[in-house]
Amino acid sequence: MRPLDFLGRIKVKLGIVIVLAVGTAFVVNEVGINSGLSRETRIAVAVVLALIMVQLLAMGMTKPLRQMARAAQTIAKGRYTLRVSATSRDEVGELARAFNAMAADLGEVDRQRRELVANVSHELRTPITGLRAVLENVVDGVSAPDPVTMRTALAQTERLGRLVAQLLDLSRLDSGVRLIEPESIELGPLVDQAVREAALAREDVVIRAAVPADLAVCADPDLLAQVLANLLDNAVRHSPPDGVVTVSCVADGDGMRLTVGDQGPGIPVPSRGRVFERFSRLDAGRAADSGGAGLGLAIVKEIVELHGGSIRIDDCAGCRMVVDLPGRTTMTDTPLEGERRTVEEARLEQVAPAAPAAPVSLVSPAASVAPVEDVVPAQGDAVPARGAVPAQGEAARVPGDAGAEPPAAGSLAVAGTREAEDVRAALEALVTGATMADGDAAQEGEGERRSVTASPAAVPTAAASGPAAGPAAVSAVAPASGPTSASAAASASGPADVPGASVPTAATGVIVPGNAAPAPVAGRAGPGYPSSGGSLGRMIAGGVIGLMVGFLVGMFAAVLASVTVGDGMALFTFVACVSVMGATGVALGAGSGRRAATVAYQGGQGAAPYQGGAPYQGQGAGPQQGPGHGPGFGPGQQGPPPRYVPPPLFPRPELPDPPRWLLPAAAGAGVFAAVALPDAQVGLGIVLVTMVLGAAALPAVLRRMTPWTVAFGVTAYLLISMAAVRDADWLVAILLVAGAALGALAVSGAGAGWLGVIRGGVSVLLAMGPVPWFLGQPMKRLTARRRIMPMLAAVGITAVLLLVFGLLFVSADAVFASYLERVTTAPEWAESVPARIILFVLFAALLAAVVLVALRPVIDPVGPETKFTVSRSVWLLPLTAVNLLFASFVAVQITALFGGNTWVLRTAGLTYAEYARQGFFQLVVVSVFVLGIVAVAAGLLRVERRERWLLAGLLGVLCGLTMVVLASAMHRMNLYTDAYGLSRLRLSVQATVCWLGALFALVLIAGAVRFTGRGSGWLPRTIVLVTGLGLASFAIVNPDLQVAYTQVEVRGVHKMDSDYLGDLGAEAVPALDRLPEPQRSCVLADVIRTNGLNRPDPWNGWNLARSQARALLAERPVLSSARCDPETSRGSD
Repeated sequence: MRPLDFLGRIKVKLGIVIVLAVGTAFVVNEVGINSGLSRETRIAVAVVLALIMVQLLAMGMTKPLRQMARAAQTIAKGRYTLRVSATSRDEVGELARAFNAMAADLGEVDRQRRELVANVSHELRTPITGLRAVLENVVDGVSAPDPVTMRTALAQTERLGRLVAQLLDLSRLDSGVRLIEPESIELGPLVDQAVREAALAREDVVIRAAVPADLAVCADPDLLAQVLANLLDNAVRHSPPDGVVTVSCVADGDGMRLTVGDQGPGIPVPSRGRVFERFSRLDAGRAADSGGAGLGLAIVKEIVELHGGSIRIDDCAGCRMVVDLPGRTTMTDTPLEGERRTVEEARLEQVAPAAPAAPVSLVSPAASVAPVEDVVPAQGDAVPARGAVPAQGEAARVPGDAGAEPPAAGSLAVAGTREAEDVRAALEALVTGATMADGDAAQEGEGERRSVTASPAAVPTAAASGPAAGPAAVSAVAPASGPTSASAAASASGPADVPGASVPTAATGVIVPGNAAPAPVAGRAGPGYPSSGGSLGRMIAGGVIGLMVGFLVGMFAAVLASVTVGDGMALFTFVACVSVMGATGVALGAGSGRRAATVAYQGGQGAAPYQGGAPYQGQGAGPQQGPGHGPGFGPGQQGPPPRYVPPPLFPRPELPDPPRWLLPAAAGAGVFAAVALPDAQVGLGIVLVTMVLGAAALPAVLRRMTPWTVAFGVTAYLLISMAAVRDADWLVAILLVAGAALGALAVSGAGAGWLGVIRGGVSVLLAMGPVPWFLGQPMKRLTARRRIMPMLAAVGITAVLLLVFGLLFVSADAVFASYLERVTTAPEWAESVPARIILFVLFAALLAAVVLVALRPVIDPVGPETKFTVSRSVWLLPLTAVNLLFASFVAVQITALFGGNTWVLRTAGLTYAEYARQGFFQLVVVSVFVLGIVAVAAGLLRVERRERWLLAGLLGVLCGLTMVVLASAMHRMNLYTDAYGLSRLRLSVQATVCWLGALFALVLIAGAVRFTGRGSGWLPRTIVLVTGLGLASFAIVNPDLQVAYTQVEVRGVHKMDSDYLGDLGAEAVPALDRLPEPQRSCVLADVIRTNGLNRPDPWNGWNLARSQARALLAERPVLSSARCDPETSRGSD
């Protein structure tokens, strides 16, 4: 039970709990005082009820906390399957959802860790075993070290290298070390290069590319090239001989769609989600033979999602991978003038001035400090160039004399933006690599250290940064001569030369961050410069609000001045207040715009540009948010964690998109209800409004139309239509409530269980809460399209001005005041305007709630599995004893039934009527208890197959005997009505007995159906449908008319209760018309006064019963001269 889940603040919930507890104590105290209870008793009862209230309300607030404590203990033991029930929307609910996400992530991480260890060990062992076997054969002399043997060993080595490279790529993508460096890329050359490289793998496969010449996309060129290489490699490897692989790129809205297809066996639909997992291979044997490790598509998925795109597999012959990327651009031959300035400004921001740059030395804190002049890479080190993608089966090598020439001074400034970024990425990678390689450096020599020059050709790329690069990615050199200190090197080529670079000091090795954000460029449009239209709108809004507030304040001040000083001062005070407050509102509106502009500009200064190769800084900053961008927090990250923003008091629920026709339909339904319902009794208007609501919501219900929906809907319309046929208020109220509940159940689609029936019956009522959010989206579209706010501002200003000047003119001229009073006098229909506005809003929201329930079907709640296994004797003995007791009672009832009045008088000393009246209600209560026993036995007891027949037999006998008891109760009631006539209560009780008999018949049928192997899920819906049809039948019987007939015929003129008959509905007029005068006129006068039959109904209040009664009374009018005997009314027994 969580009645406060819709609120979004725990503090508000606690306040409500306290208020309700105090209110409960107050009510108990007042009731106790009126009842004459002592003070101690009142205090005790108030404390107990207040505690019960607190427990009921606080149970749903504290249950997630208890579940989290239990789940935390379970997680500490290494089990991650337990989840917390997170239904509330407050801080505790957010904590519970975060806890569930954390538990799911921990479980997924643990699963991936286990799979990674198993898969990596297996994948590494396979090439290592093959390489070891080849080398052992060579060492043992079994195989000669000829080119064939060496190629075999080289193939295994290349396979091992590819696996390690793919694992490293995935690790960098996951950890955010590899950031994207988006730039405008022309896709034609990129696709051509990828096609040429993929065509080298197989000569029997043709690759065809179709790319528009001017198509370009904003993406990282290296990562996009890797996506193309992996997709083409996958397509080529799985193509049949003489197959064709197609590559196409087309514009798709604001993005680009890349399609790679082949004619291979394709991927089954159930396996399409699994192919993007790591080490996932549909054909493990073929993949192992071709050297695939199952990481290519996983890398593609990571890169595509890093760019904000998506990848999927289309349904077609073979396999067709579809990649959607945002950020499509159009390539032009020459940039525009504004673009030239933008490019030049970007280069000036990112490239340092052309000052000579000395080599930079990065020293590990554990290494000894020695002067360095020039640094060159050691011979034999392999340094990949930026953007180079080595072909499969080849190793990237650098000649031994590569890098022997030191770079010229100032080469960093000439290299350009990309080379500067590469140098900075290499420096940071070297810091990490040098820290991890301290042990190796100590073994090589005390004076050795690891350095890198500023030459872009001699540094590793961003893809090779991080600890994984290790010593192989950095050159180890001996100290050179020349007293160049680390501080001098830092000052020569530090942050001034390389923006964003980090340089460790010589003493401590602490990284000193450089200038990470350029200064804003003057004249450039951005979020810091609001438009003049926004400022004007704020000024207008502030002026309107100021005038309205000034009008209210001026009215109070004018009244006060008029009383204390005089009318002249009152007028001056009013005008001054309105003017001052209006000017203040305009000033505040303009001032709020300037403050907003300042805050936005300051916020924009903190945005840093893209920094390729920089360490992962988390999310949250940058011109384009995405994975791997922005400042982060945590160990080794910069910046504090983001401030927690609590949920709103009324959080926005998850809602489907409203249909486009919803807003006009809701407005139409509201207008029709505002016209059809007021100023009339319940009648034709409510029936027509119900039909309008159903017709308007029908398009949303048609998609889920079922036979149960049709049956419930027709029954609901039948019940509500009785409002135009019957006039009895008590009957019409029951029919309207039942019809609304059946209609809601029909729209919701629920009802598979009893909880679903209850939930579906109140689904429309519960959906009224999210209606403001549901209608908010189309309202926003309407206001944005129609410019409603300027119109409202204009209307508000006009109203305020007319009101101010009108009051001035009214006070200045009496003739104008008299004319204005005549014009502004409200007509009679204006009195119903507030009620019509309320009806408009209510029924518009009601239609929106119905459509919301139709678009978001109710899921049947599933109760907890609470079946118990007990011994046979626990249920066998009680049910047998109850059956024997019922059989004895039925035997006695049969004796009394056939014995007649004489036997009852002789045995019980009662009249037949007294005997019938004495035990009727007890018998009805007995039947209700039997239904509870059957429900408990069938729902809570778990029995074996052999015992099931015995239990079903006992319950069936009990239900059969109970139906005999109900027949006895109905017989008693018939005897009683024969003696005293019908009343509303007696007729209702007879209908209830018939309904209980139908319920027991349905229970017996459901029990028999369950033994045939079929389910009984139809039972709740069938009982609801039978109940609705029973209510409709009860209305068709016309209860008030039957009551009037029996009272007139059985009781007679002298014993009838005139006051009771005068409260009946218009349906009773035909029966009461048979009374003799003056009783006829006296009783009918009360009926006319009670039901408003002395005046005609408007069109929306037409009712069949009232219409027939008026027609009958018009033929035989009530005598006004009839004298009604004012004797005491006789009871109706």
